[in-house]
Amino acid sequence: MKKLLLSAGLLSLISSLFAQNPGLVISEIWANPDGTDSPFEFVELKATANIDFTVTPYSVVIANNGTATANGWITGGAISYGFNINTGSVTAGDVVYVGGSSMLPTGVKLRQINTGTTAGDGFGSSSSGPFGNGGSNADGVAVFNLPVSSLTNATVPVDAVFYGTGIGNALVSGGTAGYQLPVNDLYPGGKLQSNSFFAGDPGADVSIRATGSYNTATNQWAGVRNWTTQTGFTDLVSGITLTTVTPPAQVSITGTVQTVNEHVGTVNVPVLVSGANAQPVKVVLSSVVYSTAIAAADYVVANDTLTVPANSNGTFNYSFTVNDDNLAERTEYLILKIGYLDNAQQSGNNFQIIYIRDNDYVAPAPNNELKLNLLTSFSNGAAGTNSAEIVSYDKYTQKLYIANSIGAKLDIVDFSNPASPALINSIPVTPYGNINSVVAHNGIVAAAIENTNPQDSGFVVFFDSLGNFVNQVQAGPMPDMITFNKDYTKILTANEGEPNTNYTPDPEGSVTIVDLTPGVASLTQANVNFVTFGSYNGQAGTLRAQGIRIFGPGSSVAQDLEPEYIAISEDNQKAYVSLQENNAMAIIDMATATVDSLVPLGSMDYSNSGLDASDQSGSILIASFPVKGLFMPDAIAYAQIGGAGYVFSANEGDAREYTAVTDVARISATSLDSAVFPDQNILKNNNFLGRLNVVQATGDTDNDGDKDELQVLGTRSFSIWDAATGALVFDSKDLIEQVIAADPVFSAMFNASNSGTISVKNRSDDKGPEPEGVATAVIEGSTYLFVALERIGGVMLFNVDNPAAPVYVGYYNNRTAPSGDPDRGAEGIIYIKPEDSPNGNALVLLANEVSSTVSVYQVNTCSDLAGANMGITADSICQNASLVLNIPGNANSSVQWLRNDQPISGETGNSYTASQAGVYSVAVSNTTLQCSDTSAPFVLTVNPLPVLQTTVSDSAVCPGTEVTLSATADSISWNGGVQNNVPFTPSATQYYTVTGYTQAGCSATDSVQVTVFPAASLNVLSDDSLSICVGGEIVLNATGSGTITWSDGVSNGQTIEPAATHTYMAHIMDANGCTDSSAVYVEVNSLPVPVIGFSNGILSVPAGFAGVEWSLGGVLLGTGNTYTPTANGTYTVTVLDGNGCYGTATYQVVTVSLNEQGSIALHMFPNPASEQVTLTVPAGSWNSIQILSIDGRVIRTQVLNNENTITLSVQDLTKGSYIIQLSGNENTVRRILVKQ
Repeated sequence: MKKLLLSAGLLSLISSLFAQNPGLVISEIWANPDGTDSPFEFVELKATANIDFTVTPYSVVIANNGTATANGWITGGAISYGFNINTGSVTAGDVVYVGGSSMLPTGVKLRQINTGTTAGDGFGSSSSGPFGNGGSNADGVAVFNLPVSSLTNATVPVDAVFYGTGIGNALVSGGTAGYQLPVNDLYPGGKLQSNSFFAGDPGADVSIRATGSYNTATNQWAGVRNWTTQTGFTDLVSGITLTTVTPPAQVSITGTVQTVNEHVGTVNVPVLVSGANAQPVKVVLSSVVYSTAIAAADYVVANDTLTVPANSNGTFNYSFTVNDDNLAERTEYLILKIGYLDNAQQSGNNFQIIYIRDNDYVAPAPNNELKLNLLTSFSNGAAGTNSAEIVSYDKYTQKLYIANSIGAKLDIVDFSNPASPALINSIPVTPYGNINSVVAHNGIVAAAIENTNPQDSGFVVFFDSLGNFVNQVQAGPMPDMITFNKDYTKILTANEGEPNTNYTPDPEGSVTIVDLTPGVASLTQANVNFVTFGSYNGQAGTLRAQGIRIFGPGSSVAQDLEPEYIAISEDNQKAYVSLQENNAMAIIDMATATVDSLVPLGSMDYSNSGLDASDQSGSILIASFPVKGLFMPDAIAYAQIGGAGYVFSANEGDAREYTAVTDVARISATSLDSAVFPDQNILKNNNFLGRLNVVQATGDTDNDGDKDELQVLGTRSFSIWDAATGALVFDSKDLIEQVIAADPVFSAMFNASNSGTISVKNRSDDKGPEPEGVATAVIEGSTYLFVALERIGGVMLFNVDNPAAPVYVGYYNNRTAPSGDPDRGAEGIIYIKPEDSPNGNALVLLANEVSSTVSVYQVNTCSDLAGANMGITADSICQNASLVLNIPGNANSSVQWLRNDQPISGETGNSYTASQAGVYSVAVSNTTLQCSDTSAPFVLTVNPLPVLQTTVSDSAVCPGTEVTLSATADSISWNGGVQNNVPFTPSATQYYTVTGYTQAGCSATDSVQVTVFPAASLNVLSDDSLSICVGGEIVLNATGSGTITWSDGVSNGQTIEPAATHTYMAHIMDANGCTDSSAVYVEVNSLPVPVIGFSNGILSVPAGFAGVEWSLGGVLLGTGNTYTPTANGTYTVTVLDGNGCYGTATYQVVTVSLNEQGSIALHMFPNPASEQVTLTVPAGSWNSIQILSIDGRVIRTQVLNNENTITLSVQDLTKGSYIIQLSGNENTVRRILVKQ
C-alpha cells in the first residue's frame, strides 16, 4: 500500500473546526477502474449527520482537469461533472455512493448516471469517465450542501480533495481564482494553491481511501484524514469513523509576548478557552528553562492553577505578581508555557514571554570629563558614489588623506583650518587597483591598494604630499589596513587574503613589513618582508581545540587566517594583528618578522551580559540570553598604562558569506540540539531569539550536526587585553547598548543601521551598534579610549586609566532622527594631539564610510571648560618652601583640591598653597556643563635642602692669621668674598655665612664665628732705625702687655754694643697667644781709619774727613789733614767721618824704624796665630798693649794693669802681618805677629 503525502505548506497536525456539520464527507474514490472507466467510477461518502435530501439537497462535483477556468467547480464540459442528490435520506454513520451507473458497491447509491453516455446534472459532458486519474494536472472531488443549480464559482464545498503528481493547469491565476476549498482537516479555505494536492495517482483498479475519525459532537476531525492507495475498493466499509465523545475544551495563550515594568504589580497572561463543556477547566502554566526571572525573588504566583468554570468560554487571566525590588538589573524575562491541562487540550499558541524591565537599573551617566565640540562635517563627495573609509593626518603638511574606496580615489584635503577643510585634489587609484587604507607622515603618503583581482598580491603605493606617485612595492593579497610603526621607520599592512565567492582560490593571509630607512623613492622589493602563517599548516585541529576558528572549505590554516588590523607596541618590538573571522589575535616579533603566537580570544557568555536580541520585540529589551558572543575584533589599538602594555579591540564581528560557505543564519533557521535547547518553538520565536543571527561554522561541540552553543557575531563591546599574556582584562559587555538605550536623544536611533531612514532596533537581530574603530590618547595625564560605532554612528569615550575598570565619559553622534543624516557609518577614527593640531587643540576625526563624510570634533576637557586647570604640569620647590597653585575657576563649578588623588580637607577655593611633595590635581564638577573631571595632574617635587657640614681651621685667631673655611654641598657660597677651602686672613671678629646649594637649586645656610683677638701691643722705646759707630752702645727696650723677647738673646732693657750692622727684633706674645714684632735696625758704622802718612817730617791723613785733630799725649796740637811734628813721640790723629764716627790713628815719630825694637824679653805664642796669641812679658809698669797695622795704624788697644801674661784675640783680624806694641811708663817694645 502506497501512502500519499500532503505538501508541507498545507497541513497542520491539529484538526480544524467546522462551522457546521458537513453532513457528507469523502471516504473513498474509485477513479480508475480496470477497463471501461466511465460507468464504474464512484465516490464513497460517509454520512456525518441525518439528512433528508428532499429537504436539503446535496451535490457532488468531479473535476477532471485539463485546463481549469476561473469558474472552478462549475466550469462544465469535459472539466466538471455534476451529480445532484435530491432524493432519499441518510442517517449519521451510513456509507453511501455517488457515481456511474455500473458502479460495483452494493450499498445505497444516492445518485447514478451513465456517465459515458449522459451529461452531468447541470453541467458536464458524457465521456469515457468524469473522474480524472490525477497526473500532472491534479483532479478533484467536492461535496456541496446545495443542488448543482445553486452553485457559483464562489460556493464553498463542505468537503473536497485533490490528487495527482502535480498541480498543473488546475491552478488558476496563481491561486487567486478557480477552485474554492473548504475549511476542513485538509484545507484552510480559499482558492486552490500550488501545494493543495496529494502526491500520487491511482493506478488501474486502485482506489484512494481515507481513514480518520470525525466527532459529531464537536464537528471536529480528530487530526487529519490519512489518504492511502489500495488495490480494489471496500464495499460498505468506510475508513472514517464517527465519535460522539464530548471533547475537552481548547486552551491557548493569547499573544506570545508582553513587556511590563518592574513596578507593574500584577501581570495577567490571557488564556483563551473555547469549546468549554460541563466540567471546569484547569490550567497550570510553568516557567520555561530559559527564564531569567526567578520565582520568589523576582515574581510570586499566588495560585499556580487557573480554574475556568464549567461551560465558560473566553479569555481568563493567569496572574502573578512582580516583585519591585531595589536591585539594579538588566531586563529579565519570565517565559510561561502551558504545563498542565485538566479537561482541556492545547490549541494554538502555548506560551508567552513576559519581559520585565527593571526600574532600578540606571545606565552609566557620562562624567563628561572630555567634551567633544563638532567643528564640521566635511564631505569628500556624494554618498553612494564616494566613501570615506579611512582618514589620515600629516601634521607636517596639515593635510588629510581619505581612502575613498567607492570612488576609487585618494582624496587630499587642506586641513589648515579644521573648521573649514577644503578638498585640494582627488587622485585616481585605478591605475594601481583600489584603495583600502591610507597613512601619512612628514610628506610621505602610503596607500594600501588591493589588486584589480583581489585574490592577487596587492601593493603599498607611495605618493608625495600632493598626490604625485613616488614608488610602489608589492604587498600580500587584499591589504586591508596600513600603518607606520612608532618611529616611522617601517610600514605594515594587514593582508586579509579573502577568497573569491567559490573559494577558488583562497589566498594566504599575511602581514607586510616595509623597511623605510633607504628612503621611499629608493625602495625596492628587497626592502619588503612578509610575515606568513605557513608554519601553522597541518595544525588546524589543534587550533580549533584552542578556540581559533578554522573553517574555510579546503583551505589551509595560512589561507584561512585573515589579518584585519594591526597595532604596534610602544617599543616597536611587537605587532598585534586581529584575525577577525578566526576570532583570534596574532603577535608578531618585529625584529625577526615572524609570528610569536596565535591567541584565541574566546567568547563572552551573554548569560552574564546582555543584548537586545530581536528587531521585532517592540521596545528596547537588553537582557541576558543563552548565547555566546565571539569577540571577532575589527580595529585594535595599543597603549601603555602604568608601565604595562594593553591591546584595545572593537568587537564588531564579521561573517563569511560566500557561495561556498555561509557562516551565518538566524536561530529560527538553525538546527539545535534538542537536549541542550528544549522548547525550541519558544527559543526560535521572533520575539525571543528566532531573529538573532548566529554563526554556522562553529557551535556544534559534539559534531552531531546540530548546534550545542549559539555563537553570535561580535560582542557589541570593546575589550582590553593584556598585551603580554593575551588575557582579557576588561570587556564592556552591554554597556554601549545600555548607554544608548538610556540616552534621551540617541535612544530614538537605538541599534539603527547606517543607511536610509532611522529604524529603531533594525540591527538588534544582527550585531547591534557594531563597534568598529578604536583610538587611544593621553590627555592631561589620563589615557582615553575612543570607540567608533559603525551602525548607529558616532564615537563613545572612556577613561581607561584603570584598564580593569574604565569610566564612561560621553557619546557624540552627528546624526539626527528620522533621516539618519549627516554622518553615517563611522569606520576609521584618529586622534590628533594639540601640539600637532592646526588650531592648537586636540581633535578627533571620524571617517564615515556610508555618508562619505569626516566628522571633525574638537576635544575639550571638562577641567578646561570648568576652569580647573592649573596651566602647568610640574614644578619643584625646596624643603620648607611653598608654592601657590591657582586655577581660573568658574561660577558654576565646585572644586576640591587633591593630593595624590586624596581630597585635601577644606581646600575648595581657586588657589592652594602647596608645601608637600605629591601629585596635585583639582576635582571639579560643573552644573551647567553637567560634567565632572579631574584636572591635569601637577607634580610638585620637594627637593631636600643640602646637609651642610661646616668646618673652620681655627675659630679664634690673632690678627693676620690665615683661616680656612670649608663646607660640603653641590655648590658653596660664603659671604664676604671668602672662597670655600681657600685660606684667607680675617680682619676682625665676625660671623661668616655659608650658603650651600643642591643641583636642584635648594639652599641651606650655616654660619661660623671667627674671633680675631686684639693685636698684641708692642712699643719699642727707641727709634726703629739706629746708627752707631763701632764700639758704640745702645739700649734695646720695649713695653707692652705680654711677654717681650728680643732676638739674638738680648734681654729687654739690655744695653748692648753691636759689633756690626744688625736688625734686632722685639717680640711680644699676649695672653691670647697673639704676637707683635718690631724691628730695630742698628747700623754699626765702622770707625774711620785714618792712615797717617809721614813724609818730609810732616804727618798727614787723606782728605774727605769731616774733621781732623792732631794730638800728642792727649794734647790737641792742631786740625787739618796735615801736621808737622816737632818732637818725637806718638802722635794721635782723630778723624770724624760723615757717620759721626771717630777714628784715630797714631804715629810714632821716632828716630828708629818700625821694625821690632826693644830688648825686653817679650814672648808671643803661637806666632803665626789664627785665633789668639799669648804674650809673656817681664815684670814692670806696662800701660797698654796695641795691635798695629804694618803701616802703623792702631787696630786695637788694650789697657794693662801690670799683667805679665796677656792673651790677645786675633780671630777678627784678616790674614797678614801686624805689629804688637807693648808700652810702659818708660819703654816701648814691638814685635811682628803673623795672622793666619
